[in-house]
Amino acid sequence: MIDLRFETVTASQTADAVTVKYLRAQGAGQDVVLQVTARLAGKVLSPNVSFDLAEEISPGVQRGTISRNVLNDPRTTFPMLKRGSLHFSSAFATGQKANGDFSATFADGTDAASGRTVFGDFGATVQ
Repeated sequence: MIDLRFETVTASQTADAVTVKYLRAQGAGQDVVLQVTARLAGKVLSPNVSFDLAEEISPGVQRGTISRNVLNDPRTTFPMLKRGSLHFSSAFATGQKANGDFSATFADGTDAASGRTVFGDFGATVQ
């Protein structure tokens, strides 16, 4: 079982991708409990935009990735996605809240998260 308890949610955008991070305090730093990233690849981030995280945007490369970085947990990456979505229902502006939701089902395999689904709503502070 993977501990997904979090305290805050942030969102950020680069020229290439948008990321939502679920965070919790860890000493003087933070654990990234779960990070959902969608490559923009021809899409524009706007209110009511949805990203198909499992979409193949080039051979062998999916639009979305799920990862984490938690102290003393060697699991940082997850299997390819069988299906998934990231949806923003509000505007995306620095210092404001971006609301939305995500879901991801991992492909079957032998990894700990294989075949499992993770999902949630968020009100993320945009950085």
